[in-house]
Amino acid sequence: MLPFVAPETPVEIELARIWAKVLSLEQVGAHDSFVELGGHSLAATRVISQVIKTFQVELPLRSLFEAPTVAEMAGMIAERQAKKLSEEDLDRVLTELGSLSDEQAQQLISDQTKTTSARD
Repeated sequence: MLPFVAPETPVEIELARIWAKVLSLEQVGAHDSFVELGGHSLAATRVISQVIKTFQVELPLRSLFEAPTVAEMAGMIAERQAKKLSEEDLDRVLTELGSLSDEQAQQLISDQTKTTSARD
């Protein structure tokens, strides 16, 4: 077993808290393996349920076994949150673009082209 490494990021700290609560442990390190800590399928279901609720991301149950440490799962959550944010931003931009008149859209394209040319 690896030496204890304290969770560092806010996501790691919250994940370690969730794992410790579900597994009835005092503490969970950033590099501790879920299975080696005694994690099993029922506990995994509880962890994933709490992760989805806490971090507002969709994760399948298998993700806990694909990213079996707090640090690895924190990375997976960060990727999902970034992807979700990107999709929300894209939806917002497309909605805004859809509401523009043809003249406004042409002006926006013209402004963007001028800005890009000025940078080059």
